[in-house]
Amino acid sequence: DQEFEVEGDTSNFVKSIKFKGCQENTDFYTYLQTVTPIQQKFSEQNKKYSSDSCSKIENKNSTNCKTCYDAIVGYQDQLKKLMNDYVIKNPNYLSSKMFKSTIDVEVPTFEEIKEETVRQKTRYNYFKAHYFDNIDIAETGLVRTPILEGKINYFIDELTYKQCDSVKKSTDYIMSKKMEKPMYKYLLGHITSKFEKSNIMCFDCVSLHMFENYYLKDTVKVDWVSKETRQKIREEVWKTEHNQCGKKVYPLAMKDTTGKVHDIFKVDAEYTLVYFWSATCGHCKKTTPKLFEMYNRLKDEYDFEVYSVHIDKNRDEYDKYMKEHKFTWINTIDTGGDQAYRTAYNVFSTPTIYLLNNKKEIIAKKVDISTIEKIITGKEGPIEDESHEGHDH
Repeated sequence: DQEFEVEGDTSNFVKSIKFKGCQENTDFYTYLQTVTPIQQKFSEQNKKYSSDSCSKIENKNSTNCKTCYDAIVGYQDQLKKLMNDYVIKNPNYLSSKMFKSTIDVEVPTFEEIKEETVRQKTRYNYFKAHYFDNIDIAETGLVRTPILEGKINYFIDELTYKQCDSVKKSTDYIMSKKMEKPMYKYLLGHITSKFEKSNIMCFDCVSLHMFENYYLKDTVKVDWVSKETRQKIREEVWKTEHNQCGKKVYPLAMKDTTGKVHDIFKVDAEYTLVYFWSATCGHCKKTTPKLFEMYNRLKDEYDFEVYSVHIDKNRDEYDKYMKEHKFTWINTIDTGGDQAYRTAYNVFSTPTIYLLNNKKEIIAKKVDISTIEKIITGKEGPIEDESHEGHDH
């Protein structure tokens, strides 16, 4: 319901701009007019510091470098004071809240704690607990700024342990803060989307958590989602709830070409790889022989088995391919019966891979076979989602 006018000379917009009907913009540009000359001097000194190679240890104590460094610090202090004065004078301005949100919380030194590791942990916990002190989540206007997303991502990515339950706890902590609907809607959408697209293996657990506990459960607060969209979300939940890392796999009992049933829970192996594929899938034709080569190398030393499921009902292509490649692992086929496994294992493209431990719990998914080998042999590093473009079914 606000109307205001603005005029200015585009050759020097900051210096010439004038507002009618909006005091915050007037005050904000008065502030910019004050700090701009200082920022220019600060930038000039930074360039001089770099051009004089003052970052090199042997040059740091030279007269020119010390003078330049002192000037840089002096300009930094001036800018900091001007910003703090602006925030204190105008605490309810959106611009003040933007400025304040860029300031990290000051962490006590905790010098009374003598053990260094304990002291650093205490400082970390303090910083995390007070991280949002300078970020006014109740200020809806922050949604429209470039600051908020980075702050939220830093809290989740850098201050939260990379473990599913820890991340879910952090996201719930953020969502529990007092905020208006536009902020709530933005944060819920951002966090859910962030983990839907996560390249860290198994972190679809977070988007599943958001779907189940917010979009589907809290229909009063999340009232902007249509009935049709909520149904699509429910379908996404069905596709992921049974194949979460750490959970036992969904029951799987497929037949081979002789009609014999193979129960996944009766596969006696330290590691079992469940491999959904198709003889008509170009990517599978490249991956499957490589997997078989790895299987032959690892099966005895690491007690490794492959439970293969051919999901395409084209038996002619399957029979032809199997004559060319005599795979000696467990070979089963989709005979057109119960299709529940497709949803339970989210098999809508091939190849789809799951690695199980001896309890038939999922320990890896959406990774390529080279990563599978590293996991089995104990040589894996940080695992990212290396899912590739496969064949849609």
